[in-house]
Amino acid sequence: MNPFTLTHRENAGNLYITIAGEFNGQCAWKLLSVIDEHYRLPGRIFVQTKDITAAEEKGIALYRRLYNERRIPLKNFYFKGELGFKIALDGQRVLLPKKPCRSTNKRPKFRLTKNLNFL
Repeated sequence: MNPFTLTHRENAGNLYITIAGEFNGQCAWKLLSVIDEHYRLPGRIFVQTKDITAAEEKGIALYRRLYNERRIPLKNFYFKGELGFKIALDGQRVLLPKKPCRSTNKRPKFRLTKNLNFL
């Protein structure tokens, strides 16, 4: 049995992927195979990371190596959640939820953080 689940949906040309459980090598391979099968330019890819329980270094390294073999523009790829900073490649974007408004208690929306630039 896999220590992760990966679900996806398509809407308005964009691909939305949710990962739950461990982000390991098998999960990284599955993530990229779903992208290969379902992603079409000029759409964007959104990967939700809030339900990832652990991100293994081997899984992150495999994801980065395999991603570089593909022709997916970095600017079209978004990670949603804190773990995106750990997994994302240089040039991919990470979205973080805004803090909820205390007076209205509305559901938080995501804000774009700066593009990652590791030097």
